[in-house]
Amino acid sequence: MSEGRKRLHIPIFWKISLAIVFVVAAFGSVNLYLIRQRVTDTVIKQAVYRVSTQAATLAELLQKALLYDDLIEVREQLVDVVRVDSTLHYALVLGAHGRVLAHTFERGVPSGLPETIRDSDTATVFRRTDTDERLVNVSALILGGRLGEVHVGMSLTSINRLSDVVLQTFLLMIAAFLATGLGGALLFARYLTNPAKRIAETASSIRLDELGQGRPPSVRIRTGLTRVLPGVPRVVDEMDILADRFNEMLERLDGAYAELTVAQAMALRSEKLATIGTLAAGIAHEVNNPVAGIRNCVRRMRENPENEEQRQRYLSLMDRAAERIGRVVSSLLQFSRIQDQPYAPVSIGDVVERAMVLVVHQLEQSAISVSKRLAKDAPMVMGNGGELEQVVVNLLVNAIHATEDRRLANGTLDTPSSSIIASVREAGTNVLLTIEDQGVGISEEDLQSAFDPFFTTKDSERGTGLGLAVCRKIVQQHGGRISLRNSHPHGAVAEVLIPKMKASA
Repeated sequence: MSEGRKRLHIPIFWKISLAIVFVVAAFGSVNLYLIRQRVTDTVIKQAVYRVSTQAATLAELLQKALLYDDLIEVREQLVDVVRVDSTLHYALVLGAHGRVLAHTFERGVPSGLPETIRDSDTATVFRRTDTDERLVNVSALILGGRLGEVHVGMSLTSINRLSDVVLQTFLLMIAAFLATGLGGALLFARYLTNPAKRIAETASSIRLDELGQGRPPSVRIRTGLTRVLPGVPRVVDEMDILADRFNEMLERLDGAYAELTVAQAMALRSEKLATIGTLAAGIAHEVNNPVAGIRNCVRRMRENPENEEQRQRYLSLMDRAAERIGRVVSSLLQFSRIQDQPYAPVSIGDVVERAMVLVVHQLEQSAISVSKRLAKDAPMVMGNGGELEQVVVNLLVNAIHATEDRRLANGTLDTPSSSIIASVREAGTNVLLTIEDQGVGISEEDLQSAFDPFFTTKDSERGTGLGLAVCRKIVQQHGGRISLRNSHPHGAVAEVLIPKMKASA
């Protein structure tokens, strides 16, 4: 998905439901239109056929009464027919000359009706002028027309009522189908989405600190039936296959994370050894100089053993030299120790002081001074002193190299002392460590890749490309963050934020 693009969450249930509603609505609308036309035509045809049959039967029944000119009998038969069939609107008999002989109208034959239906086709649709009602008139000849003709009328309202009943039944069927479809959609969506939700919840609950221990989380779906009936074979579909593949992925992820943890520990140790190798010459110098001083004092004391004043002065010098050697060795042991101990309160200022001992020779050789701005009231942090010292040493070594590179680029190797600023202070809920140099700075392109493993702009003798990557890993393990930026007018600033230790209750 493209960054910044908004996401509209629509559950699968609603997607399936909308699809069903659309299909049913489209199908129902088209069929409703077609069925309405066909039902209306069919009902009219059936009604006309039924009325035509009645009219033909009535024409035969009226022959005897008309032959005897018994109009009372004729009218009674017409009334009986209309009474029996409530859908009939009227019945009347026209004589051979078009005169009305009998009818069923209570208020008399409507004006113009005989003229309208006389000599009409077998079935004619017309509109009654006095009530504006549409009627179907069906006629049948009596004795071949010699005795006249009988006319039976049916209102289209009753016909339309019949078609409406059919259409209402069809609409009820559509509604029932739609309700069944939505119910099925709900069940299907739950059957489909519940496993997906469980997979998503398991994925969201994964914590990195729980990986690599050989007990990866897993998801189990649709196991209810197999628990109740163990002997029933489990039928699987794509969702079950997805869950199985997801569990396999978690197992591979757990194994990969375990391997990554081992690789990171090895990289951390390798970078620490590489840093020790870089500092070896300086450390040897810091040890050799006091050792040479001690040997010189011993030689002088042997040459003049009775000189008590000289002996006391040399003993004091030897003691300070031994103390200096002890500080260097102690810092080196602290730095090189493999730290698997739980975190303890650590002073970032003390960490900077110990790191300075390890790089002091390089600073002196490069004529670089360090301005220490270590706030005495800076809070303690919970951490591993040796690992944090490795971060500071790496940042100081990078600052020294950057300063040397700027001198080389400007052709000013003999420039007097340059300065590196190391500061520690409280910053909100964190302790802020900054190492600022006066070097060449960092290009915008390199800033994006500075913390990538094996990325380096140094030659192979001065860097492995793991220094900043290891620094970031250590800082992240301490719950902090590290960043680089350029300073004005030149140089770079490394900033490390470590959460300060919480006050005990």
